Amino acid sequence: MSRRPRRTHTAALNEKVALAAVEGDKTPAELAQQFDIHPNQCPPMKQRTRWWSKCHSTRAFHRVLVLICVFIVAGLWAAWAGNCLVEDNPQRSDLIVVLSGDREDVRFQHGLKLLRNGYANELVLDATDWVEYGRSSSDLASEYVRNVAPDQAGHLHVCTFVGDSTRLELSEISNCLLSVAPKAQKAIVVTSNFHTRRSLSVAQRVLPRYSWSVASAPDSDFDIAWWRKREWAKTMLTEWQKLLWWYLIDKWRIR
Repeated sequence: MSRRPRRTHTAALNEKVALAAVEGDKTPAELAQQFDIHPNQCPPMKQRTRWWSKCHSTRAFHRVLVLICVFIVAGLWAAWAGNCLVEDNPQRSDLIVVLSGDREDVRFQHGLKLLRNGYANELVLDATDWVEYGRSSSDLASEYVRNVAPDQAGHLHVCTFVGDSTRLELSEISNCLLSVAPKAQKAIVVTSNFHTRRSLSVAQRVLPRYSWSVASAPDSDFDIAWWRKREWAKTMLTEWQKLLWWYLIDKWRIR
């Protein structure tokens, strides 16, 4: 009788035998017949189930560890994402530029506070030249600043623009700023908190003749703890989209 040649079992076969042995519903002889192996090889393979069990435990531990790491990274990113949008470091300057687009005139009031505290000699309020019900926003802005701060009337100015972006707004008011303060070298841009990082970068790129700093005005639509309210989260995501678009695309269109 010829002797059966010795066979080398693949890792895949060993794995199948180990899984079948774990189920425990077949004897070594039945396993040998099912997988075409010698019955004496089944006990060692069955012992491998201990390794298989440990392997599954290790994989489960790794999955849990990965999930923990993901949550930690997500938490750190959430805390960083809101803070990263906000800059607030106004420096003594020649000119204060209040960007258009806030609610309840918070930006203007914040700029007016800086003016009264001696941060600059002149304040410019940006206003669109769009007409609604027979009056333009710039006309309303001029009337508003005269009524709100008559004591500072000689230092308050309104510059008009028609663009629909921060880049176009600053570009279009360039000549107006020169007429208000022709010798100005330093300027503060005042805008909503979530808009400060982007507006500072835009101002530095569009109007490099000035040394810019930025002042952050509070905004009801945003807080650095943005995950607490749906509106805050929406503002954060929208501003990040605009910020990335500015840094990756629009910034390099300006020569």
